[in-house]
Amino acid sequence: MTEQEFGQSVARAGGRAYIVGGWVRDYLMGRNPHDKDYVITGLNQQQFQQAFPHSWLVGNAFPVFMAKIDNEHREVALARRERKNGTGYHGFVAESSSDITIQEDNKQPCVSTRKNYAIPDTVESIRERAFQRSHIKELFIPKNVVSIGRNQFLYCRFSEIIVSRENTHFECLDNALINKDRNTIIHWFGNEENIVVPTGIDIIGEDAFYNNNFKTLVIPEGVKCIEHNAFYCSSPVKIS
Repeated sequence: MTEQEFGQSVARAGGRAYIVGGWVRDYLMGRNPHDKDYVITGLNQQQFQQAFPHSWLVGNAFPVFMAKIDNEHREVALARRERKNGTGYHGFVAESSSDITIQEDNKQPCVSTRKNYAIPDTVESIRERAFQRSHIKELFIPKNVVSIGRNQFLYCRFSEIIVSRENTHFECLDNALINKDRNTIIHWFGNEENIVVPTGIDIIGEDAFYNNNFKTLVIPEGVKCIEHNAFYCSSPVKIS
């Protein structure tokens, strides 16, 4: 469906669609915008799924769907608010309902509004979808991080990831976040059109090249495993 058809379907169901995120910023600044995302108000999860039965749920903390719009897979989030239910950084729960306004949704705190972000030294695990849809450009991973969950960097466009030299589990090599054994690519953050996977890599991890705009990719003979969705939403011209 086209974007116009998408908006009309949302309206018929009783909701309203908003374009949000980095696309809006780049458009207003005269840049070439990409990666359109949407927020929907006026609909709950059941109403949205009834209106768009071919979309699928990808969010866990709050409803985020993937829908094919203008021949692209785009994320559609239902408006949400957060309320305190505990202490510390994680003491919040997200709520989504049809009565939440776009103004309320825009007030939600999120690291996605920052350009540079240093993960606190106390963090030991980067949980699933922790940085999904963020617009962070430079990310610092401290020494105490020992595990990185699934789908943690979906739709991110990092210019640089820096891993503490004291970290014993992860490092960066040739624009790739890899494990310390140097045999698994966790996330590729380079912007090259022509990519050569480093020699010694055995595993291209889940979502490693998710939504990457490379043109050609050379995979060395030593690669033994390409995990689920490693190249999802990428549009390569040639893989060899």
